[in-house]
Amino acid sequence: MCAKDGYEAMETLRQNADIDLVVSDIDMPRLDGFGLMEEMTKLGHKARRLIMTGLLHEERVVRGKQLGAERVFKKFDFMDVFKELGIIVTKM
Repeated sequence: MCAKDGYEAMETLRQNADIDLVVSDIDMPRLDGFGLMEEMTKLGHKARRLIMTGLLHEERVVRGKQLGAERVFKKFDFMDVFKELGIIVTKM
């Protein structure tokens, strides 16, 4: 499933408790990736989490991990994205 922003992603997660994996950008309109992860935690949603960002700064990595992200990576490095997705899918 896809969502155009964090708010739409949260609504999708509320309606689909069986979603196992969320791949999110940090910078999104209405509700950013950090806000999305905070809302997921409040809801008790257990989906595994990966976060992408165009600005890979240490504070973003730390905050993402504090909010439950397994990985935080630069979104333009698609080989890393596919590698991480492969690792997570094999663990499911």
